[in-house]
This record gives sequence, C-alpha cells and structure tokens, in this order.
Amino acid sequence: MDRTDGADETHPRGIDTLDSALARGAVEPTPDPEPPSAEGSAGRPRRGSRRLVIVLVVVLVLVLIVAGAVVAWSRRQSAETVASTTRTYTVTAQTLKRTVDATGTLEPARQADLSFSSGGTVTAVDVAVGDRVTKGQRLATIDDSSLAVAVTTAQAAVTDAETTLDNDLNGDAASTTIASDRAALALKQSQLTAAEQARTAATLTAPFSGTVAAVGISKGDTVSAGSGTGGGSGSSSTGNGSSGSGSGGNGSGGSGTASGGTGSTGSGSGSTSTAESITVISTGTFTVDTAVSNADLSSITKGLQATITPTGSTTPVFGTVATVGVVATGGSGGSGGSGGSSGGSGTFPVTIDVTGKHSDLLPGSAVDVSITVQQLADAIAVPTVAISTTGGTTTVRKLVNGTPRVTAVTLGQSFGETTQITKGLSAGDRIEITGFTAARAAGTGRAGYGRAGGFGGGGFGGGGFGGGGFGGEGGFGGGQSGQNGAGQNGNGQGRQGG
Repeated sequence: MDRTDGADETHPRGIDTLDSALARGAVEPTPDPEPPSAEGSAGRPRRGSRRLVIVLVVVLVLVLIVAGAVVAWSRRQSAETVASTTRTYTVTAQTLKRTVDATGTLEPARQADLSFSSGGTVTAVDVAVGDRVTKGQRLATIDDSSLAVAVTTAQAAVTDAETTLDNDLNGDAASTTIASDRAALALKQSQLTAAEQARTAATLTAPFSGTVAAVGISKGDTVSAGSGTGGGSGSSSTGNGSSGSGSGGNGSGGSGTASGGTGSTGSGSGSTSTAESITVISTGTFTVDTAVSNADLSSITKGLQATITPTGSTTPVFGTVATVGVVATGGSGGSGGSGGSSGGSGTFPVTIDVTGKHSDLLPGSAVDVSITVQQLADAIAVPTVAISTTGGTTTVRKLVNGTPRVTAVTLGQSFGETTQITKGLSAGDRIEITGFTAARAAGTGRAGYGRAGGFGGGGFGGGGFGGGGFGGEGGFGGGQSGQNGAGQNGNGQGRQGG
C-alpha cells in the first residue's frame, strides 16, 4: 500500500507528461479491436475512388487519341494540297493520224532458192555466200554429158519425122497419114525442147541481180532431180518471196509461199533438199512480214503508208502495204495506235514493201511497224484536256486580249490526247488549259506519325492502343502497335497507312 502510494508519488511528472501529449495529439491511444460493423465498410469509398481514377484515365486516353487524329489529319492536309496549274496553248493546224501498230520481220524483196532439175554430179560451183551477182550469171553446173546425148537423139528424131512428113506430102499419101505424120513431128519437137531445157538447167544462173545468201552444194556432190524455182524470182508486188516465191523457169519452177501471193508452178519433178541449192536475194530492197488482229483487219488496205523502225534504231524507213491476207494464222498481231490486239484468235498476214534501197538494213531483222489507217491534214486541234462540256455545250477558255473567255467550239474527231476542232477556233488562237496536281508542302517530306508509340503494357485487351497512329503518307492506321507500354514516338518514320 505504501509502495503503491510511493509509486504514485514517484512518477507524477510522467503521468502529467503523457496527459499533456494526449492533449496535444502527439500520441494517439490504440483502440481496442472491434468486430466489423457498418462503419467498418469505410474501405469501399477507397475502391470507388480507384475506379473513378481508371475511368478518368480511359477518358483521357480517348481524348488524346481523338486529339492525335485531328492533329495528324490537319498536318496531312497542310502537307499535301491540291494545286492547280494553268498554261497557255497556241492553236495550230496539224496532221492528225490514227495508226495500227505491230511487229514484223525484214525480208528481202526477192528471193530465189535454186536447185538442179536434173540429177548428176556437180562439176563447178562459181560463187560463195556474200557474192554479188548479175542477172543470168552462171552459179554452178552439173555433168551434162548424158543430157547432151539426149539432145542429139531428140534432134535426130525430129529430123526423121520431118523427112517422113515430106515424103508423104510428095507421094500423095492419104490425108489421115499426113495428119499422123504431123502429130508425130510435133511430139518429136516437144521432146527436143524438153531435152534442150534439161541441158540448159544443168547450169544454174542468177534469175536477177542480187546477193548470194546460201550455197549448199560443192564440186563433186551428186544431186538428185529437184523442183526448185529454177531461176524464178519473187515479186514484191505479189508477196515477199521469203520462201522462194516466183515463176519457174526451164521446166523446173517450184511453187513459192509468201504472205500474199505464190509463184507459178513449173513442170519439174522429184525432190531435193535445201542443202542442194543456192539462194539468191535482192540487194537493198526489202519487204516486211507482219500481222494484224481481226479487229484491225478491216482498217488495213493495200496502199496504206507505214513507218518501219528496226529494233535498236531510232531512224525509221517507210513503206506501203502490198498485200493483206484473208486467212487467219497463228501468232501475235498488232497493238497500238488505234487499239490493235495481241492475237489469241488468230491474226492476218500483211506484207509491206519498203520504199527505196537501204544498204544498211539486214534481212531477218525485227522491226516495229506503224500503219497509218487515217490521216487528217491541216486540222485545227487542241489537247483533249482543254475541252469542257457543260449543259451540253462544249467549250474552251480562249484568251482574248489576255483575258480567258469561255468559248463554244464544235468537235471533230478525237485522236486520243488530241481532238479536232471544226468550229470556234483558228490557227494562232491561244487557249488556257488548267490542270490539277497534288503537291506536298516543302520540308514535310515523308514525316508522319505512323510509328507513334502506343499505350501498351497490357492496356485494354492486352494489346494496348498500339502505335497504329495515322500514317505519315497514306492515311490512318499504318504504324506499328506499341509493345509493353514502350511505343516509339518516331516523327518522320511513318509508313503508308492502311
């Protein structure tokens, strides 16, 4: 009891100090734990505040996205603008053309593939490839000893037939006998002619002046009876003769094939290979083998002018259409000026005669061909883009004393980018042409926002609002999505938006 009292007396100042601290709020007594009550739900307001923060963040993100879209769109609009350009054009009288374009091959205007019409041994070959020859010049010969004997025998037979006829005429023979004698004489004479022609055919001669293109025989070769052109020649007016067209000579002419005509057939028989022949072609004169589609065929007629440009050359030559085929063949046809096609259902062969002589051209060369199917000379014409149509009225902006005035015009034919004007303009008039082009503001280059970093890191749906951005060049949504909240804010790294 005394100790208790002593204790109370020993610490009076400590008790006063604690009471003072409590009064000042420095020390707060720990309340006894109590069971959950209605007041224990004070944590709910804190979770509500957290949700409110999340909602505010979402709203802020959406606002930033919309703001970014507006900024990107406005910058794109300022970077790329549509600029109008105006220029003046002086009206002139010009030649307007419509063409059919195709490809083709240069061929010699005349070509003869020569072979012997009689069999025998080659005794001489007088030319080589590249030699220039003149018409009638000897090229090669075969042994004609047997042919000479045949000629001698035929001559004797003719002499005998003539003697028989003379005797019967002088002996008052019956008319039937006289007629028989005359028929026999005619037969013997025709046999003599054939023998003489065969002997002549033992010598190959140039059918025209030209160049030796091929030699397929040598001295000592044995050749069989052939059916070559036998001195015939192609004609550029009836075909290109590229396969030996022409008329047969000395009883050995062969049929030629060309894209427009054929040679006449002789009476030779037998066969021979191309190795047993000599080919002669014309020098400096050419034709072009080409083809056109069915769609263009009706516009191609004999005599039309053509421009021919050898592949790899910039200097054209000229020609005229010589033949137009009427039977379709395979291959590709024309395509170009007036809408030629590229074949598919067959094309039609066309042969063009090249005008003049050209020592610089080579047979077999590929060429581009442009056939003029329509031409208007001295036509008043303007660029088609200069013409406007409003309310059924066709107009141009004509400059009058430097001021553009809407002027009504009457149109003629259209030739693609150029249109004929038949009324309303004259040569020397000036018109105004306005066009529109897309221009990019200087300094913007390819800058964009296509790689703007997204709100990654899980974000909404695990992928965040990726960098997708608004493409620096092509529209919205072209950038790369942000990854784990570390999207790249790259200016100038945009790609074409999708």
